[in-house]
Amino acid sequence: MNATSAADLERLFAQHLGTLEQRFARALEQCGYRAVLLCSGTAPGVFRDDQSYPFRVHPPFKVWVPLTDAPECFVYFEPGKQPVLLLHRPADYWHKPADVPHAYWTGHFDIRPVPDLAAARAALPADLGRAVFVGEPFAELRGWGIGAVNHEPLLRRVDFERAAKTPYELACLREANRLGARGHIAAARAFAAGASEFDIQLEYLRACGLREQELPYNAIIALNEGAAVLHYQVLERRPPAERHSMLIDA
Repeated sequence: MNATSAADLERLFAQHLGTLEQRFARALEQCGYRAVLLCSGTAPGVFRDDQSYPFRVHPPFKVWVPLTDAPECFVYFEPGKQPVLLLHRPADYWHKPADVPHAYWTGHFDIRPVPDLAAARAALPADLGRAVFVGEPFAELRGWGIGAVNHEPLLRRVDFERAAKTPYELACLREANRLGARGHIAAARAFAAGASEFDIQLEYLRACGLREQELPYNAIIALNEGAAVLHYQVLERRPPAERHSMLIDA
């Protein structure tokens, strides 16, 4: 299975974005709103620590923009206008901010880097009274003048239509299958060579070329009786004395 070329991805993404714009334009009109503001989400902080848990992008945002590692970003869409991507790039010497992307999809957005939430609000229209916010609400949102937050009738309409995948989404699924197949082959070889659950996981990640937090979900790799546990997440460091079976869900 060959990877989709950049030229094909650009063509497919343009069609995909056009489909999204049509879906949201219909939903906004039917629900009586003018625009939608989608948030990528935030990385939740660890209690009494200076670290955060691994970031997981909000799916309604990701369907518009293939950014999975950029919290506190926004897509603003008003039918008839180019979608705006507010890219969070804080002035921070502790952490490296997200790079301004240059990829097959970026030419379809008005990309505006913003250092913080105040700058993001200033980059949006002054009147958001007829805009719908989609995402996990944050404290500052109360002062943004948003017309509705996670308006269920609108979300149900666009979620229902997502059941029909665009050719771009099908290409993404094929790429995910290609990476997953490489990982499963590597995991099978590691099992045959006598590796532990932990080492099998490392081989899976290496073959996929991904960090663990970049996987869509934590892999289940269970040897022997571990396979009887529904959501097994132990990853034993030592291989069992006898190897009878391996279960992998990844």
